[in-house]
Amino acid sequence: MKTGEVPSAFVPRMAVLMAHIGTIDWPTLAISVASLAIIIVVPRVTKRIPGSILAMLAGTVFVVLLNLPLRQSGASSAEFRRAFLNFPYPHSDLTKCCHCSPRR
Repeated sequence: MKTGEVPSAFVPRMAVLMAHIGTIDWPTLAISVASLAIIIVVPRVTKRIPGSILAMLAGTVFVVLLNLPLRQSGASSAEFRRAFLNFPYPHSDLTKCCHCSPRR
């Protein structure tokens, strides 16, 4: 769904959402509803496999089998990789820590 700024109050928010109902991406809605149904139903059938894992796997399989277009929200995978590789990991020098451990 594509909207502009959405008000924070409930009634005006619903009015904006209803005004933009024609911009719904139907494959995305179908996958979302199916995933929610899997998450709700699976725990009633079995406790061995989490419903969220099955929903994720089923959604992935349907997207691949039906050749649905993938849309990324937020950063692209290249931007994500660049940000991850440039993450400021803390520097630690374990040689300075050795004097703290008890000697045998």
